[in-house]
Amino acid sequence: MRASGDWRAYLGGHFFRALILFLAIAIEGLWLACVLATRLPEWPSASSFLFARQERTAFALIVVVALALVGIVRLGRAPQATEMIWSSRRLRVAIGALALGAAAAALLGHYAVYHDHALSVDEFMTRFGETTLLRGDLLARIPDEWRSFAVALQPIFAFRAPAGDLWGNPYRPVNAAAHALFAAVTGHDALTNATLTGLAVLLTGAVARQLWPTRADAAPLAALLVAISPQVVVTGMTLYAMPGHLALNLAWLWLFMRGGLVSHGLAAMIGFLAVGLHQINFHVFFVIPFLVALLIKRRWWPALFYAAVYAAAVMFWFNWFEVALWWSGATPAQNVPRDESRRFMSDVIAHLALPTVPGFVTMAINLFRFVSWNHLALLPLAIVGLTARRRQSSFVLRACGWGIALTVIAFLIVLPEQGHGWGYRYLHGFISSVAFIAVQGWIRLTEAGSNEAGVARLSVRVLTAATLCVLVLRAVQVEAFVEPRARTLAFLRAQPAEVVVIDNGEVWYGEDLAQNDPYLRNSPKIMVLGALSTQQIARLCPQRPRLIGYRELAPAGAFPRDSPSREWPTYDEARQALRACAEARSDRR
Repeated sequence: MRASGDWRAYLGGHFFRALILFLAIAIEGLWLACVLATRLPEWPSASSFLFARQERTAFALIVVVALALVGIVRLGRAPQATEMIWSSRRLRVAIGALALGAAAAALLGHYAVYHDHALSVDEFMTRFGETTLLRGDLLARIPDEWRSFAVALQPIFAFRAPAGDLWGNPYRPVNAAAHALFAAVTGHDALTNATLTGLAVLLTGAVARQLWPTRADAAPLAALLVAISPQVVVTGMTLYAMPGHLALNLAWLWLFMRGGLVSHGLAAMIGFLAVGLHQINFHVFFVIPFLVALLIKRRWWPALFYAAVYAAAVMFWFNWFEVALWWSGATPAQNVPRDESRRFMSDVIAHLALPTVPGFVTMAINLFRFVSWNHLALLPLAIVGLTARRRQSSFVLRACGWGIALTVIAFLIVLPEQGHGWGYRYLHGFISSVAFIAVQGWIRLTEAGSNEAGVARLSVRVLTAATLCVLVLRAVQVEAFVEPRARTLAFLRAQPAEVVVIDNGEVWYGEDLAQNDPYLRNSPKIMVLGALSTQQIARLCPQRPRLIGYRELAPAGAFPRDSPSREWPTYDEARQALRACAEARSDRR
């Protein structure tokens, strides 16, 4: 037990104040989740719904753990936690085991928790692009008889050629290409994100060793903060591009810090791929602060080199859809009516506005979820790390911090709502950046002569055990949300009909269930009611379309029990037209 004078001194310490702030944030998150649960609109966003349903339990657990730690410190009962001695071999084994464990958990969870399901359209589009690439195509040709129904078959996020005869993945192709590669080589595209998750843990340790070569404990701590993060593990179960962003950001940073002609050349190649992974902006936001730092430090040649590389990368990937159209045989004249790259920019400009109050609330929800879906020691340690003197913090850590700030501000202005996602996925590529700032806090707490070292070590161990409990909780919560959606899609695909129309006026996020093969080889074809006109329904009548809504799904047990539903569903005109079509067939019999 520590002497009373020691704990009284510690009460004014950095880590204790960080714990108090962490507790306050957890209480705020619990309060917001409880308030939101009673005020959800009839048709809420996915972010609001998941926050209200999932975060009360998680934040209640965090509050209990944080209160226990504060109580231990306040009563002066914390024993001195011994410091582990890290040999080179033990270091490599520990980081390797953490990487393997994270990858294995992500792969197992893809089948046991996520049921090999593409929950959101973003995830389904990964497989959409994967399928076309495995056929050697950048875009798929829509069969003539279904072209007029393309929007109903894929209502959101699909790229469509101006002539209406081609469609494809609306994102840049590197993520889909990585999934296609793993599918071709191993037969399992789920290995892609699992592998990238394990690689991210390895690279986190490697970068930490470069940042703190004299502190052997820095690398395993950084790797631990990433490896058991519920957001990292669960997102590794999905088909999102975010595990790729995290791994490629870290690979770029590791090579950038190594320096030298070869490393900078390889970093440029990684950067080119990272810009084309998914959306252009994610990796660019990560890199911009490093390029600014090069200019400030007057390292002109590296700054000019990377500026040229990224200008070329942005230009190429910005015009990717024109490349895809050319490769697919579309004539240049077809590009004029709808230039996808310019349309993308016009959409971004249209969303530019001063943040609104709902936007701030939505971003607060995102950041609360980021806190509760990561290692519970991440925020307290990062708070301490942010208080380090400028001379104690390398330009790498400052650039990591500015990248996080730039991303949050940009999405607050343009797109506060992330939709589906676990934690805050728009910051997924920066989780290791936060971990590095947290390690800086750890080093400050445990440096020679610090009276905070013992309690800091004990607290990190307690918070690690609590994070493992939260990880299990998250797996249960995710499976409870995903499994009914996977069962719903299986129910739709099993219908004995040529066309199934999902009633997205009754079924919450019904658009996510319109998952068709890019070449429309699947039967039945799944369409969305809200994208069909009465004229289109009349043309569909010979195919005997079957309307599937809440009343058909609930008795079959293929509907989430707590999923939102509308008392007065929309699309009445289209619904009546489909029912008239079915009645006409019955009369003819």
